[in-house]
Amino acid sequence: FEGVLSVLPGHFLTVDCPTGAFRLERYWHPPVRETLKMSPGVAQDRFRELLTDSVQLRLQSDVPVGAFLSGGLDSTTICLLAGERVRHYYTAHFPDFPAYSEIGLARRVSAKLPGRHHEVGITPEGMMRVMRKNICSLECPPSGGASYLIHLIAEQAASDVRVMLDGNGGDEILAGYPRYRLMAERACFAFNAGKYSEKICRLSSSLRSSRQDIISTFSGSDPAAYFRIIQLIGDEEMHLFLRREFVREMRDLFCDRFLPQSASLQLLPLQKADISSFLVYLLEIQDKTTMAESLENRVPFLDHRLAEFVLSLPDSLRLGPGGVSKQLLRSSLSAVLPCELLAAPKMGTPKPDREWLQSGLIAGMMRETLSDGSHPVYRFLRRPGVLRTLRLHQSGKKNLSQRLWCFFNLAVFLEEFAPWM
Repeated sequence: FEGVLSVLPGHFLTVDCPTGAFRLERYWHPPVRETLKMSPGVAQDRFRELLTDSVQLRLQSDVPVGAFLSGGLDSTTICLLAGERVRHYYTAHFPDFPAYSEIGLARRVSAKLPGRHHEVGITPEGMMRVMRKNICSLECPPSGGASYLIHLIAEQAASDVRVMLDGNGGDEILAGYPRYRLMAERACFAFNAGKYSEKICRLSSSLRSSRQDIISTFSGSDPAAYFRIIQLIGDEEMHLFLRREFVREMRDLFCDRFLPQSASLQLLPLQKADISSFLVYLLEIQDKTTMAESLENRVPFLDHRLAEFVLSLPDSLRLGPGGVSKQLLRSSLSAVLPCELLAAPKMGTPKPDREWLQSGLIAGMMRETLSDGSHPVYRFLRRPGVLRTLRLHQSGKKNLSQRLWCFFNLAVFLEEFAPWM
């Protein structure tokens, strides 16, 4: 991969063929500040109009169109607005772990839709079957197991359709992540962190960050604190796996590019940072995974007109009273969205990672791979820390599935691409 670079999002590359000289130019970036002042009712009407038009625009096709239906707010919205033009909907479920499936809500939504609902069973055998093909398609190690789940859905969908709609981008432009919701209470953290002790402890668990990292982020103004919140492994443990200098370099690179010192830790700068970094990764995963099965993936929430409009609105129209996420979406489409979905919190994509990585097929393959002291993964990671993580998780003492997926995926990636590195 030496000398191979990606064209940055929102840029185009012009190449002079005779000389080989090239020029990189930016053609789009998120709004830099709130510029639109309008009543909630007017904003809701305009949002509904833009989103409906975006969905209809992405339904233009001379081949069959399908949609991902997770049972969450974003994918349900897209499916409902698409109407009869979408004839196939796909939902993942886990036959061996039904408690993790959102299949019940997806079934209730699909009952209101005109097309056929497909329930795709996700098993360890299926995940491992597509793992290497998926990693080769991505040309990078994914950070979890979600891309294998997407691959299995795409594999089945390819027998029915050639275009898929999904809800990616909704969390980033509409402020759907829990960390955005806490922005509404930053002032309270600054003046009375003790009052929020219980909430801080819950966040520490759900965001995999230390209590002190959370307090410093939501009561301070250091952009590096936001990086500590979104990283998968807390500062106090990171040195067990990586060199301290490497972690510091990555943090400085992120902050310099996406959250410079001049940026405040208000909602809009944080959304812009995620749009320019984390969302790019999600879109690459979705696009390359679906294209591996000859599917074109389309994302209505990322219509540039819609994104510019939403991000130019005051924070209060994206985050409702008490920090209600996706307030604009909930209020604009309350007449068509199921009541139980309107009241549901952000869930992400629940998967039985803890159980899969404790015992069974995936756990065994992971243990065999990471226990090999000569594996090329240990050119990059510190083996004692990796093995300690494996023991803690597989003994049931801690749920460390997210970081184990990272280690395992990196190991398999290196097995596939080491000859070219």
